[in-house]
Formats: sequence, structure tokens, C-alpha cells
Amino acid sequence: MIRNIFVSLFLAGTLYSQSLTLVQHQYSITDTLGTEIIFYFSVINSGTAPLNFYVKRTANNIPEEWQSSLCFSSCFAPFMDSIVNNATFGSEPLAPGDTAEVSIHVFTMVAGGQATVSLRFGNVDNPLDTVSGTVYAATLPTGLINEGNADNFMLISNYPNPFNPETTVSFYQKESGFVDMKIISATGATISIFTNQYYNEGTHQVKIDFSRLGLTSGIYFLRLTSGLLTGIRKAVFLK
Repeated sequence: MIRNIFVSLFLAGTLYSQSLTLVQHQYSITDTLGTEIIFYFSVINSGTAPLNFYVKRTANNIPEEWQSSLCFSSCFAPFMDSIVNNATFGSEPLAPGDTAEVSIHVFTMVAGGQATVSLRFGNVDNPLDTVSGTVYAATLPTGLINEGNADNFMLISNYPNPFNPETTVSFYQKESGFVDMKIISATGATISIFTNQYYNEGTHQVKIDFSRLGLTSGIYFLRLTSGLLTGIRKAVFLK
């Protein structure tokens, strides 16, 4: 029986520069191990001309097993430290008074710990016009506590999430053995990705193309089972 799930969150505030206003919606989040911790920012064009802004990850102090990813019109690979609201990144200049949503996703993989990620937001056309924000992410020892024993659950995550059309599922196998993976739709329909596939102890990754499976946009659940261990992860497919 699940006894306890704990999440803590601290709200932050608003920062101003000459041409943009930055609203940082979260400052510090503590969530359960294996979850995707998301921090949201609103970038508002407070000037009188269209705004080309950039976001640069200036610090990425995270545990070795973790990853962080910048998201704007979509989520980008963890190694990308800078994004710009232009055609290259699937966006366009921000009109005066308009708002763009930016987020930083921290993927807490196998090991627990703490992370500090700093971002700088700036005007592409005015390098001195910048504002900065820092977020703090931390995990508890486990996401699900079963009478004080965390050994009854598999750790599972997927990146990117949301995605189109591919996502990579990462999971941790405590002991070598056979694993089943299924995709479950919001209506309960089930698709088997693989059954009784053998994996050694350790962390593994599986890439899934939802379009090739004939799936439509929506919310799905990834379910991994190995013996008595089960892990479930929500996945959002956006076309």
C-alpha cells in the first residue's frame, strides 16, 4: 500500500529589464526520485518593438545521472545550452505585450540528489539587456513508499516529454531479468512494445516512435514490469 508521496514547491517572483519582463513561477521543487521536475517562466515583451530573445543555461549543477533540458516551442536535447525565439527553433519574434512560456525540465534518473540550474534571458539585439533566474530541484529517496520499502517499484523516465513523434524511455533494472513494456492510452487501450525481453542489471534506454505505432496525440502511460516490480510513467504525445 502506498503510504506517502511528498512534493514541496516554492513560488518565486518577477524580474525586469529594459525590454522584457521575466516571471519565474517556481523557485525550488522537491519531488520523488524518478520524476521529471519542471520549472516554468513567462517572458513578456515589455518594449515597443518585436522582441528576439534568447535563453542560455549558464549553470547546470546536477548529479551525474540526471539531465536537464530547455523547452520553448518544444523540448531540446540536454546538451543544448542556448535557444532563441526564431525560425530555427520553431518560433518567431515576440510582439509588444505578448508572452512566451519557457521551461527547464530536470530529469531525476536513478540516484537521488540536488540540482541547481541557472538561466539568463536576454534581448538578442541588445546584449546588455538581460535578466537571470535560478532554480533548485531535489528528490526524496523514492517516489512511492510501500510500508517503508522502496524495493517494489521500477524507476522509469522518458525524454523528451511532451514529444513528437519519438521519445526515449530510460529505466533501471535492479537485477538481471525479463521485462515487459506496454503503452496504455487514456481510454485503457494497451499496446505491447515487447514481452519477456531480457535485460542485465543497470540502466537501459528504449526509443519509441508513436507515429509508427499508429497512435494519435494524447496522454499515454508507459508501464514496465519485471517480475514483481512495476514502473509507470505518463507520456504526452503532441503532433
